[in-house]
Amino acid sequence: ALVEGGTVVAMTSQCLDGRVCDRVYDTGRDLLDAGVVEAGDTLPGTAKVKLMWALANHSDPAEAMGRDLAGELTEESQPWR
Repeated sequence: ALVEGGTVVAMTSQCLDGRVCDRVYDTGRDLLDAGVVEAGDTLPGTAKVKLMWALANHSDPAEAMGRDLAGELTEESQPWR
């Protein structure tokens, strides 16, 4: 309902090392199908700031979250690219 209403929802992990494997289980695939944006191994606080930056700069949030801007996203975390 949030995504359908235009709210950007991003999925990330609270783990200090590793990333969300959102394509492995049905739940992750369902979230992607619903329009949730992948954030890879970006930490939650960093993902929040990055989304605020993307929205303020009229950037596509999904594209911005998949692009490393300042070392917040590791190369290994970008399998969807």
